[in-house]
Amino acid sequence: IHRRRLALASGVAGVLLPFCTWGDGLNGEDIAMTSNDSEERGKELRSSLERAYARLRDTKTLRPGVLGNDVADVVAEYIPVGTAFSDAESVLRSAGFTVYPRPSANPPGNRPDRYAVEAIMDTLYRSPAYNVRAIVVLNPPSPGDYSRIASISAGLFVISV
Repeated sequence: IHRRRLALASGVAGVLLPFCTWGDGLNGEDIAMTSNDSEERGKELRSSLERAYARLRDTKTLRPGVLGNDVADVVAEYIPVGTAFSDAESVLRSAGFTVYPRPSANPPGNRPDRYAVEAIMDTLYRSPAYNVRAIVVLNPPSPGDYSRIASISAGLFVISV
């Protein structure tokens, strides 16, 4: 695990966000799953993210604003490094995320995350005062190689209403 700053390409957050990244050490093994596995993992991932939010809220450690709350470890339980990219996207969709398209073969800019695929759940939790947004970033092993997941970044963000 290492810390890094990651700019979200979709501009949803519009700022640099700290994430804990899981991965960056593939051993060459692909992890495949069936469509039933993807649906079940998606449902379980959603429940785990809801529990992670509740735990942060109840322990009063939920950080509002652009810094977010790291949940890469929670996501990595359901989408381990080495999972096929298409399977990971399917799990995220089953959990309620909008998965954005994979970047083109030569995306503009020179950001290290320009080949990453983003997934956003706008409302993991909603209250009269704020919403909790979940953001997951899937990184390929090399530019344009969407065969499997090389690393995962994820966070929960409290957005004022």
